[in-house]
Amino acid sequence: MKSFLCLVILQVAVINVEPKQIDKFETALCTAQNIVENIRYYVSHKLNKYIEKDKRYTPLVNCKALGNQKVGFRKSKQYQKWRVFFHNFYHPFPEVEHYECVFRYAL
Repeated sequence: MKSFLCLVILQVAVINVEPKQIDKFETALCTAQNIVENIRYYVSHKLNKYIEKDKRYTPLVNCKALGNQKVGFRKSKQYQKWRVFFHNFYHPFPEVEHYECVFRYAL
């Protein structure tokens, strides 16, 4: 067993995309990927799709430290561009939660 020090904050949201917008939403994500990757404090991201409900997605974004995520990440010009791609696919705006890593395990 190997354990690793966790130095990032995980941002989690549950997004319910309008059913008629699913293809456009997924295409927009692919198009906008390089925008988020160039934001300061960005570490990594992925998008999970809920299996039992086609319209539900969970984006997971890893950033360095919560204060950096809320200020450096969310206030960046790149994030403002990122928002343009996605904020019209869902209503209301999803609740966004932040988690700190307590333990990480890898083989």
